Amino acid sequence: MYDSWFQPFRDQVSPVRNNGRNNRQNRRANSQNGNDLPQESLTSNLSRTVRVHEQQAFQVCAFTTGNPDDKPSKVIVTLGNPEDRHDFDLFISDGGTLVPVEFDENGVFVYEEPILNTCALLYITFKAQGHYLFELDLVLDRGNIPLANLIQDITAI
Repeated sequence: MYDSWFQPFRDQVSPVRNNGRNNRQNRRANSQNGNDLPQESLTSNLSRTVRVHEQQAFQVCAFTTGNPDDKPSKVIVTLGNPEDRHDFDLFISDGGTLVPVEFDENGVFVYEEPILNTCALLYITFKAQGHYLFELDLVLDRGNIPLANLIQDITAI
C-alpha cells in the first residue's frame, strides 16, 4: 500500500555500504553472497518543490532490516549553505507539541532521539525563494559510524 507512496523517494535513499548500487541491488548482492547484514535507510516525503510561506507537513523515516534495538543512533542534518538556516522555520512534532528545530552557525542540527523503523513528523515553512540542500546522515551513537544518507534538494518558489 505505502510502497507507491514512497516510490518518488526511493531513488534518493542510499545506504552507506552500497558500492554504487541502489538498495534493492545491494540486498540482492548481499543475499547471493550469503551476507545478510542489516541495511539501514532514510526516507522523506517532502516535495522537491514547495511554495514560500506555505507550511509543509512531511515525514522523515529511519529504517533497518535488523533489530532496531541493536543500533542506537542519531540523525545529523547539515545544510548545504549554513546561512539558509534563517530562510525557513522547521518544527518537529513531539507528542503533539511542535518543537522548533534550531540549526547551529555551521548549519548543523543533531536529532538525538530517532527510533529505527519509525517516522518523525515535521513542519517546514520557507520564508524566501531559493534552492535549499539538506543532507541527513543516520549514524551510530558511538563513533558516528555512518549507516545511511539522504540528500533533500528543495526548491522554494
